[in-house]
Amino acid sequence: MAPRRLRNGIGPWRIPRVSFRYNGGTPKARAEEADVAKTLGFLCRRGGLSSALLLLFVLAALLSAGLPAAWAGQIELVTRVPPGLSSDSASGGSSVPKLSADDRNGGNDVFLYDRVTGKTVLVSHAAGSEVTAGDLPVTLPATIPGLPPQISPDGRYVAFTSEAGNLVAGQREQDSLNVTPDLFLYDRQTRTTTLVTHKGGSAVTSSNSSLFDFRMTSDGSIAFSSPASDLVEHGTDTNFSLDVFFWDRRSGTTTLISHAASSSRRAAHGISDGAWPSADGRYIAFGSDASDLLLGLPHNIGNVFLHDRVSGKTVLVSHASSSPSKPANRGGGGPVLNAAGTYLVFTSTATDLVPGLQDDTPLYFDIYLYERATGKIVLVSHTSSSLVTTGDGDSKAYNITPDGSWVVFLSRAGNLVAGQTEAGGHSTDIFLFERATGKILLASRAAASPVTAANQDCSEFDLSADGRWVVFTTFADNLVAGGADANHAVDVFLFDRLAGTVSRLTPGDAPSGSPAFSADGNWITFASQASNLARGARDLNGSQDVFLYGRPTGRTRLVSRQGIPSVTPSGASVAAGVSADGRFSVFLSSAPNLAPGQLDTNQKADVFLYDHVLRQITLVSRSAASPQVPGNGQAYAARISADGRYVAYTSSATDLVAGQADANAAQADAADLFLFDRVAGTTTLVSHAAGSAITTGDRPSRGVPFLSADGTWVGFTSAATDLVLGQADGDSGDDAFLYNRVSGETALLSHADGSPVRTANRAATLAGLSADGQVALLVSEATDLIASSGPADTNFSPDVFVLDRGAGVTTLVSRTASVPATAAGGERPLLSADGRFVAFFSTGDSLVPGQVNDPAGDPDLFLLDRLSGTATLVSHAAGSPLTAVGALSSSALSADGHRIAFTSWASNLVPGQIDDTDYPGSEDVFLFDLDSGAIRLVSHLDGSETRTGNSCISSQPSISADGRLVAYLGNCQGLVANVKGSGIYLYDGTTEANALVTRSIAFPGAAANGVSLMPEISANGNAVLFNSDAWDLVPGDFNGGFPDVFLYTLP
Repeated sequence: MAPRRLRNGIGPWRIPRVSFRYNGGTPKARAEEADVAKTLGFLCRRGGLSSALLLLFVLAALLSAGLPAAWAGQIELVTRVPPGLSSDSASGGSSVPKLSADDRNGGNDVFLYDRVTGKTVLVSHAAGSEVTAGDLPVTLPATIPGLPPQISPDGRYVAFTSEAGNLVAGQREQDSLNVTPDLFLYDRQTRTTTLVTHKGGSAVTSSNSSLFDFRMTSDGSIAFSSPASDLVEHGTDTNFSLDVFFWDRRSGTTTLISHAASSSRRAAHGISDGAWPSADGRYIAFGSDASDLLLGLPHNIGNVFLHDRVSGKTVLVSHASSSPSKPANRGGGGPVLNAAGTYLVFTSTATDLVPGLQDDTPLYFDIYLYERATGKIVLVSHTSSSLVTTGDGDSKAYNITPDGSWVVFLSRAGNLVAGQTEAGGHSTDIFLFERATGKILLASRAAASPVTAANQDCSEFDLSADGRWVVFTTFADNLVAGGADANHAVDVFLFDRLAGTVSRLTPGDAPSGSPAFSADGNWITFASQASNLARGARDLNGSQDVFLYGRPTGRTRLVSRQGIPSVTPSGASVAAGVSADGRFSVFLSSAPNLAPGQLDTNQKADVFLYDHVLRQITLVSRSAASPQVPGNGQAYAARISADGRYVAYTSSATDLVAGQADANAAQADAADLFLFDRVAGTTTLVSHAAGSAITTGDRPSRGVPFLSADGTWVGFTSAATDLVLGQADGDSGDDAFLYNRVSGETALLSHADGSPVRTANRAATLAGLSADGQVALLVSEATDLIASSGPADTNFSPDVFVLDRGAGVTTLVSRTASVPATAAGGERPLLSADGRFVAFFSTGDSLVPGQVNDPAGDPDLFLLDRLSGTATLVSHAAGSPLTAVGALSSSALSADGHRIAFTSWASNLVPGQIDDTDYPGSEDVFLFDLDSGAIRLVSHLDGSETRTGNSCISSQPSISADGRLVAYLGNCQGLVANVKGSGIYLYDGTTEANALVTRSIAFPGAAANGVSLMPEISANGNAVLFNSDAWDLVPGDFNGGFPDVFLYTLP
């Protein structure tokens, strides 16, 4: 089943232009035999696994309890779900019951759910604590396909693999990196965990290698394949490849199954895998290419064997029809035993397994059934006309009922059923073979035609114990009479052999898959991304969930319900800005349950406004028809005015303004700029065509907009050619504009010198706006923004310009010191609130008189005083204000322009600077003071103002208006005494001390357990807005690691 494109339209970890980590997986499980009629089990995140009294599932377990202890400031969750709007479905996979009070592995864990009592227990827990997850996650089949967790038929035992090194008391790992999974068995009755793949003679020491596959017997013993050479005490294993073993739960001993005929302790010389035991563990089927498994075996190109643990004998299963000791002429494998071990199904390309076999397609795999008592082999995938003629297509995947009467299999053959019609052009179909008669039935049949196949491939399947019911998945739309496939996705279907009918079980709005049966066929579990399968369930997690279908009643219920309501929403959120006083925050989110009454009709990212005082969230990017309904398009970027009243944002929606006429809707990345008034609750189209307030410009407007402090002026970048009356487009690219909220008029900022309505000859981007909206900051390669009588602009690179609207003059900022009209190149500029100072990066070597340039040619940071016309080199070597050291990546400017926070990997910016020896030349944060000319190290080791943090990479600085406080991302150790981990830090320029903002509520001495990004400090310095996917910053964060928005406030 393909990964779902979430209902937000942007994927599980992506908000436009901002990406987060994604830890995920799509395990796939096969059905296991069982005889308990009323219950079943399942493997979460992808689908079903066996029938039993309990439900088994894998998930990304999240923190459920914490100690809300404030440190200096308080962290509050901005993206908090209103009461009653939490999703019923759990986030982060198919089920997240939030049972682990201490889950620091950041990955998947195994849980066991009792359908009768409704209780859930953590299976993969650390020794000594049933609520503490192992120190590393369980292994998912997405990584190693043969390793999904398994449950015994009675639900007592759970076998699973994990990299954790603390699941068993005294556990010792031979792998120093602990990256190879071990196999464990959990006993629900005794509540104990046992290391299965242990070193011979030591029950707590892991083996010296991993494992490939495993399968459990009904009593919890396990057959498995592993390349480890020390599983059997005093054994000899020199083949350096996979061997088959059997672990006896009762004795705790491991036996080598694929041993050489000459010695039961010597591994055969070849690869042996695919172990499949009978229900009682007496018989073990496996595949091998070893030539010394049997005495006198002439050759072995890959065959199937059956080992009897009672007699100790191994027999050749895939033998030539002429002799039980002669291997077939081609390879075979994939053995599947029935419960009693009497019948074995396998696949092969051989042509001599059955007497008189007619194989016109010898390169295709065929399926065979072996009878242990007689040694007889029959062809399963035969044509309708002959029991000894192979089908005309590949036949591979299969399973068998416990009594061996029925075999279900997948095949691309088009001649297995008399009159078979291939509606999908030899697609893969599901077939049922009856051992007693040799008859084959088409299970994936079209409506009203038992011989017309599905018109799309079928894939996952399971078979009921009596062979009557087959559940399978397919994209086909011709299986149900009159039933158009509304979701146009893979669905789960049920075939009734007695009635000869097919029914669709998942008429949902998204794909479904991984079905599995209870033994009696009454219950079917499956995974689905659909949100409308279970009546009355509020499924808002935008992810896969596990469902239980009752066949007799036809009812579907959501199994993977949220165990505890989550205060975090069912979707990703990204911070966009904070007001000057820290009261209002604006953010983007794909979550459908943030605002009261919200109706998420667009399933995309929207803009929201948070009021810190009232603790309320308002939908900003709302439809003109309703304040609870988002616009019909996606929001991309937003910014809030300093007073918190206005929010400017871009969106592709066409219904945000009453009567809106969208002239650029058909273009790629079509977006327009809008202005929301928090007080009036109104939305205005900013990027409108001249002469029409409701008609968008003819081309998109993009990028992050800028606002004056009171929201009167809105600056933005647009490719439109009709925003200004008489506009003449001279560049066919982006241009900078300024909108007057009061008059509703738009002015062209990036205009050619002397012509206010003609765009410059190259594209331009708006990079800043002063608090009063009178000074605009531009970046452009244009050569006609200013008049020039000298060398002018010959660098063919972007430059920084300032437009003083009051004076009507555009000035080149990134200029040489000797000739102010000569461009030196510049980028990433910042403008002080009063418009006087401009900070910018440049690789130019003559911006400051006497400048000694960085020999590496890295960009340097400069500060231009527009009043005096002088530029200052900010990133200079200690004691040498004209020596550039470069290597900068980001900066932040105080409101008066006198202080700049910036990052650099230079090691000589501060007198006596001592760089981290673990990461020499790594990025650090610094603070420049224009008045003193001094540079201070912000990300310094606690107690040393000249030594950088240990193992430190610091970035993303944000500075308060007065330049005193700097918030930044510190991936460091030692910035704060007795605190470990990376996160958001706050530096106080007065005390020169750092404080960790993102502290864990469960572990106050450590940083939160996720990634925190993009801090933005309010102008008054009392609040820091940031993003984080950590789930231990506030209690009740159970949204599966979706990034959330948080606000840190100081007293």
